[in-house]
Amino acid sequence: MRKFFILLCILASGCVIMRPQKLDERRYQNITPQQLMELIEHNEKFVLVDVRSPEEYADGHINKAINIPHAEIKLKSRQLGCKCGKVVVYSRNGHAGEIVAQTLLELGFKKAVNLYGGIETWEKAGGKLIK
Repeated sequence: MRKFFILLCILASGCVIMRPQKLDERRYQNITPQQLMELIEHNEKFVLVDVRSPEEYADGHINKAINIPHAEIKLKSRQLGCKCGKVVVYSRNGHAGEIVAQTLLELGFKKAVNLYGGIETWEKAGGKLIK
């Protein structure tokens, strides 16, 4: 009876008991090339990060992307600005982008998004590259 009364008091007071979110429950999101094209077309505010090597970046990258190789993301994450903004990352085929997006969440970024399939899928969808 006493446990019931305590529970009733907690509920009546408007308190909500929430379990802390585990780090592995905070997952990055994937977007398609078409969704990224829409973000660009509508001038949405986000930071676009190419996580490939500087050589791969020089061979061709998406317009306005900054280059931070995936191995350097923890050291250079301050270049991305406010942790509350959206960060879209891409790699060659999407795998390294997935890892970087998850790493950004672990570093405290609120909206880390991976381009599904990477720059390969971007090109197949008709996305243009800057060389």
